Amino acid sequence: MGVTVRRQQRDGAWYVHVVHRGERAAQKCKDQAEAEAFAAALRGAILLGTFDIAELRARSEPATPSPTVEDFYRTIRPLWEGSLASKTFTKYDGDFRNHILPDLGATPLDKLTRDRVKDFVVTLRQKPARKRAATEARRAKEPERKLARDSVRNVIAALRAALNEAVERGLLRENPALRLGKLYKEAGQIHDEVDPFTAEEVKRLLAATLEHFGRANYVVMLTALHTGLRSGEIAGLEWSDVDFANRLLIVRGQWQDGRRVRTKTRKRRQVDISDVLLAELQALKKRRQEEYLKRGKSEIPAPVFLSPGLIIWDDGKPVGRCEGKPLDMDNWRNRVYWKACDRAGVRRRRLHDTRHTFASILLMNGESPAYVRDQMGHSSIKVTVDVYGHFIPGANRAAVNKLPSLGALKAKTTTAGE
Repeated sequence: MGVTVRRQQRDGAWYVHVVHRGERAAQKCKDQAEAEAFAAALRGAILLGTFDIAELRARSEPATPSPTVEDFYRTIRPLWEGSLASKTFTKYDGDFRNHILPDLGATPLDKLTRDRVKDFVVTLRQKPARKRAATEARRAKEPERKLARDSVRNVIAALRAALNEAVERGLLRENPALRLGKLYKEAGQIHDEVDPFTAEEVKRLLAATLEHFGRANYVVMLTALHTGLRSGEIAGLEWSDVDFANRLLIVRGQWQDGRRVRTKTRKRRQVDISDVLLAELQALKKRRQEEYLKRGKSEIPAPVFLSPGLIIWDDGKPVGRCEGKPLDMDNWRNRVYWKACDRAGVRRRRLHDTRHTFASILLMNGESPAYVRDQMGHSSIKVTVDVYGHFIPGANRAAVNKLPSLGALKAKTTTAGE
C-alpha cells in the first residue's frame, strides 16, 4: 500500500499515484500543492478504512494516452544505457530490436495483457534460430532449429525489466511478463558449436605463432590455449593477478568496452598455470621491466598483454605510440590469430574455440568435469557436462559397467537331455 506524488516528465503535470491491495490508480492535479493535499486526504481515508479505489478510478481524469511498447522503450533506453552493464544493455537492446518491437512495438502498454504476452512467448518458440556455422557453405548444411530455451528466456527477461519500469511509473497496474517459465521450459536448447583444435594442431599453431609473429604474440596464444580464459579475461589480466609462487592466475575481471569489469559469472577464480606458460610469463615480465628501465621508468604497466598502441602523429609524421593499454583481442584475432592458423595449415576457428580446446583436451586426458568446471569458471557443473560431456572418454560405458550384476558367468556346458 502506498500513496506517492510525482511530476510526469512528458507534460510536467502532477499526479497522485495509489497502490492499494494490489491495485493501482492515478489522479491528475493542477499543481504540486493540490497533489500533496489530495495525497494527504487519501492517506487519511486509507487509515480510516473508507478508501475505495474503484471510486477514485471513476472520478480520475484520464492521464495522457498510454504509450506504445515502442514509445516507452525509447523513453527508458537512455536510462538503461547509462545504468546497466554494457553487455546487459547490448543484450536487452538487441532483444528489443530483433524480437520484442517487431511483434509488440505497436501495442499500447495498457492493452498489453498477460494473454498477449503468452501469445508472444509461443511465437518466440516457433522462430528459427540464427545459424551459427562460420561459413556460408556450412550454414547451408546446418539444419533449421528453433530459438533455444535460453534465448526465449533472455528475451522475456528484457521485456519483464521494461515492464517493471512501467509499473514503477504508474503506467501499468501489474507486470504481465512475470512467471512465464512454464511456457518456454520445454523449448529446445542450443549450445554454440564446439569445434576445438586437436593436440597436434595446437602444437602447429603455437610453432607458427612463435616463428612468424614473435615471442610476445606466442605468449598470448599459449595463454589462450593453456588456461581457457575468455578473450576479455586475457585482455583484462594484470601482473597482480599472476601468482608466480603458487603457479596460479587469479581471474578477477575482464576488459570490456574500454574498462575492466567483473567476469561473466561475476566471481573470481583461480586457474592453474602450466610449467611452460609459467616460464614464458616470467620471461615476459623480465623483458618488459628491462625495456622500461632503459626508458628511465621504474614501473611497468599493469596489463600483462599490451596493445601495440595507436600511432601518435605530429605535423603529419608519426612520432611514437600511445602505449600502456590492454591488448585489443578483436584486433589481435585479425592481426595474429587467424593468420597464424593459415601459417600452421589448420582450419580457422573462432578465437573462443581456444577455450573449448583447453576444456576438451583436459577431459580427454582424464581430468574430472569438476576440475574443468573450476578452471573454466562455469556457473555449474551442468554447463560443463552439457557442453563437453562427449569429450569424456568412455563416460557412458563406465556408467553402465557400474550397474549391479553377478559378474561374468562362465559358459555352462550342456549335456544330452538337458
